[in-house]
Amino acid sequence: DAQLTLTDFPLSLLQSVMNLFPYSSQKVQSSGTGSPGGLLNPMSHVGGLSGIGSSQPQNDDIVSGNLYVNAALGGSATTPQGNINFQVLDGSLRNAKLSRAEANAAVTSDQRFTFNINLQPASGPGH
Repeated sequence: DAQLTLTDFPLSLLQSVMNLFPYSSQKVQSSGTGSPGGLLNPMSHVGGLSGIGSSQPQNDDIVSGNLYVNAALGGSATTPQGNINFQVLDGSLRNAKLSRAEANAAVTSDQRFTFNINLQPASGPGH
């Protein structure tokens, strides 16, 4: 069994890693429409977050905020179990402030995998 806790980790430290991904520096045109989107812009269909993957920001981080992680792993090699929770406080993606950013992944005792993510843009200035 193992436990991991990470608190108050500044996501800006991961910026150099994020710059390695093609969607962080390229504008992708989806076929036929001429609008940004497709596989390299996974946020293109989410209301309020549509410009996130479309172009490189100028002097701006792709992701910012403070990361909190809590993970528990257990079980055996044949029947592993685990749960990991991520939460970002004071977060933003590109220039879109987030009121909520959290994710959870788990492998249950009956060997089911679940994954949930919740990203909500802030509704107004100052959020």
